[in-house]
Amino acid sequence: MMDSALPPTESDSPWKDLFVSIKLLDYLDRMDQLLEDENPFAIAIAAHLRAIQTKQDRQLRKQWKLELLKLLYERGLSRERIVGLFKFIDWLLSLPEGLELEFWQSLSAYEQERRMPYVTSVERIGLQKGIQQGIQQGEVAVVLRQLNRRFGPLSTAQTTEIQGLALDQTTALSESLLDFTSMADLEAWLSQQEG
Repeated sequence: MMDSALPPTESDSPWKDLFVSIKLLDYLDRMDQLLEDENPFAIAIAAHLRAIQTKQDRQLRKQWKLELLKLLYERGLSRERIVGLFKFIDWLLSLPEGLELEFWQSLSAYEQERRMPYVTSVERIGLQKGIQQGIQQGEVAVVLRQLNRRFGPLSTAQTTEIQGLALDQTTALSESLLDFTSMADLEAWLSQQEG
């Protein structure tokens, strides 16, 4: 059996069974040991350290997020424990929208391969729907800023109509508005979307 990567308690401390004070950065050079440790808290520490190391490399962060979750699955932990630890890891290793979608696709493929869907399809659909709504809101905000800058403030009706567009329509509008020369072009484009 391997020695724990976590520090031993000090035997002379009256609090030895309650608290252990450690500096997490001291474990950077012991990452392999943390990843092999059976204590789930070792993976939480590894996630914290990987979050620090991957601040500037989101692609590498995505890879580590998936690897850490795979380690949780492989340890045979209960679904509740995996989901609880995953929420913490997900918070630490947050990803931009596109990479988050790639992460979920990779996780789904891994779960199907291993036949262990710990994050239910309902949870995943909810997360994906949230991601899609975020993308939609971001695109709408960009289109509205571009139109306001180019033609001045839009009417409330125009703003509401643009906010009601589907994602593919918003994308099409963001491309089309490059050819608009007046507000009449926007009105014509919007009326084509209704028919």
